[in-house]
Amino acid sequence: MGDRLFYERIAEVWDVRMNRYDLERRLDLIFDTFLPRDLTGCRLLDAGCGTGHFSRRASAAGATVVSMDLGVALLQRVGEKCDTLRCAADVTELPFATESFDVVLSSEVLEHLEYPRSGLLELVRVARRDGHLVLTTPNRLWYPALWIAQRLGLRAYHGIENWVWPRELVGWCREFSVEIESVRGFHLFPFQLGWTQGLLRRADGLGVLLQYGMVNVALVGRKRPW
Repeated sequence: MGDRLFYERIAEVWDVRMNRYDLERRLDLIFDTFLPRDLTGCRLLDAGCGTGHFSRRASAAGATVVSMDLGVALLQRVGEKCDTLRCAADVTELPFATESFDVVLSSEVLEHLEYPRSGLLELVRVARRDGHLVLTTPNRLWYPALWIAQRLGLRAYHGIENWVWPRELVGWCREFSVEIESVRGFHLFPFQLGWTQGLLRRADGLGVLLQYGMVNVALVGRKRPW
């Protein structure tokens, strides 16, 4: 199943290991496409915040940010990037009251849960009515590529990898009273080879058309007020 605390254990080197192209694409999609540039007055939860890149961007846009991840080593890295409220907790058991946040953001987190559906339900629970849920996650369609990379020793990550189908994710959102505003794919194929990234960036323009065929999917929805 994988090591639940793997990313906590590599907190000190995670920023060095991560793929910067993928990180920047996710930041751009979330903060330049899905969310307003000015988040002043917005209470935002960064659920599964990692080392704080999304928390830093949200804080810079004016949001009051709660950065949450499993362990204190990750949260220490967040504190080096931005001044946010920090909380060590599990996405499947969020220690927040129902309808606490205007925006609930979770980027590349659901796939690292033993039960992604339960995690999503918790994320929806803490979003206020008419608030926004913003997600990115890998597409289960591409799981064979992950399996091959792991078997060949090309991917140095050993956490839980419980990828979901995009249609399944959309279905769960609707089941939990989230009205989908936009779904788009990104990364037409795996992004690890640097010389392909210019082509990948241009191909992301097809993200709405190929939303269920690309390596990753991004979704924004609004929690219904009724």
